[in-house]
Amino acid sequence: MKTNPLPAAHSRRPFCSRRPGQIRCSVASLRPSLPPTAAEGVGFIKCYMNRAAVPFLLALNVWLAGCATPDVKYSDLQPPTTATVTRDTVTVHLGSDLAASACWTRPKAKVEGGTVYVVGYRTTREQSRELVVRLPASAGSRPVSVVWVNPDGGPVAVPITE
Repeated sequence: MKTNPLPAAHSRRPFCSRRPGQIRCSVASLRPSLPPTAAEGVGFIKCYMNRAAVPFLLALNVWLAGCATPDVKYSDLQPPTTATVTRDTVTVHLGSDLAASACWTRPKAKVEGGTVYVVGYRTTREQSRELVVRLPASAGSRPVSVVWVNPDGGPVAVPITE
């Protein structure tokens, strides 16, 4: 038996993992214990999955990274977002996002002093149209304001209804 002069031919790794640009696999290195027809099928599936998984995972990462920034403007919500303040809670009533009607708005809030800052993220999962924010005990006697923060960082005062 002749030995192959290429050093890569003596590797124990499958051929497809050494050269991802090619579809062929060294079937014997993948499943030497399987019959030839079964081993060929396993080799093809493993190489195909390696080639198909990389672009899919890259596209998924790009798509998920695009959803990580607050991207809902106050002016895109209809009817306009309003807030209701009770003793220790603020309820923000969200409008529907007209710029992306297939998406829902996932709000997040942050309380600083007597101000509640709200930002909105687009998501494809159904979300509640109300956000309830509990105020700290120290904010009980002070007047409360609600501010929507647009993606460009510009604040918009949210009207408070009784």
